[in-house]
Amino acid sequence: MRIILLIVILFSFYNCVEPHRIETETYEDVLIIEGRINDVVSVQKIKLSRAQRIEQIDEISESNATIWIEDSHQEVFSFHESSNGVYSSNIEFAAQPDTSYQLFISTSDGKRYESQPVDLTTQNAIENLYAQTETINGAEGVQIYATVNSNADNSEFYRYEFEETYESIIPSEYLSIFDIRIENGLYGEFDLIIYPKDEDDSTCYTTENSSKFILSNVFEVADDNNLSFPVNFLEKTNHKIRNRYSILVKQYVLTRDTYFFYKTLRDLGSVENLLLETQPGFVIGNVHSVDSDEKVIGFFEANSISSKRIFLSYSDFDFPKPQYPYECIVYTLDYNDNTSLDGDRNDRILIKSILSGQKPFRFVEKDLTQPIYTFVNPECGDCTTYSSNIIPEFW
Repeated sequence: MRIILLIVILFSFYNCVEPHRIETETYEDVLIIEGRINDVVSVQKIKLSRAQRIEQIDEISESNATIWIEDSHQEVFSFHESSNGVYSSNIEFAAQPDTSYQLFISTSDGKRYESQPVDLTTQNAIENLYAQTETINGAEGVQIYATVNSNADNSEFYRYEFEETYESIIPSEYLSIFDIRIENGLYGEFDLIIYPKDEDDSTCYTTENSSKFILSNVFEVADDNNLSFPVNFLEKTNHKIRNRYSILVKQYVLTRDTYFFYKTLRDLGSVENLLLETQPGFVIGNVHSVDSDEKVIGFFEANSISSKRIFLSYSDFDFPKPQYPYECIVYTLDYNDNTSLDGDRNDRILIKSILSGQKPFRFVEKDLTQPIYTFVNPECGDCTTYSSNIIPEFW
């Protein structure tokens, strides 16, 4: 089939509104140190950056520093810069009980910083990870809890991170085994090629990481015999549980000082708030400048960690199936009926749709010369436009 491509130039006019630009009135170039090691044999990492102005978007990395850790047995662990501002240990190692660790930093301009010696926190692994229905702030949904041993000594403060992976399946009415492409022909014409899809673009998997401080402590739990801490809440309408959903929760056992350092960061909302002159006790962390009274933000910690994964779906809780996350808009181009369209308008819409990324989800051929093409917006016909169809190993 030959289809003539018509080039249409569209002009649009709009009013411009000049945005108000927010700028920092006072600014201090402060080093931020994120340093933690754990009791799992792995490449340990330290991150260095600089405080940002409010109007800045990109993070300011601190590069070309020299970093090492010394333990109380005189063993030294050196680090190298593996990416901008991120320093990885040259060898894999794990923090050990009954051993103290101290962080040392020398920046490219010769300034030196060091932490107080820290000890590995007591191990208290996640015993159970479970989900139950709850109503929070008027919204019904699923609350995910992590349970720990209530009899563990010196394990009173915890921080949680999670990684959630969820399955996205395009609605069944938009499934198709066909795909479409355009190939250049002669004299400005195009060949429209219909062919079987060479991969599954109907099922995809999206992974997202938590982005906030999730802190808990035993003093906030009413039942001493059941230390269950809330980790994540999903409303029953959340599309993440529309199909299969998995969450991997990682737990860090904290010291009291570490807990309150993170709590201060969380409560103030940003590092910038720590720079206020009215903030009492500016250096909240355990890292300081060796050569001066320069302000430093940071904390070095040695954590025992544990992790656990569960799977769930809306059907486990007798919830209605959540809506597909994208609105699906259907376009039908019928070459058997041009009564309401003049000339080559169908051709123009069809080619523009394909070139703009819209994929046909259904192809019905009434005869060899005048088929019907039905299109849908890309998110509803091909999940790889917003996610990945590679199945995770743990799935």
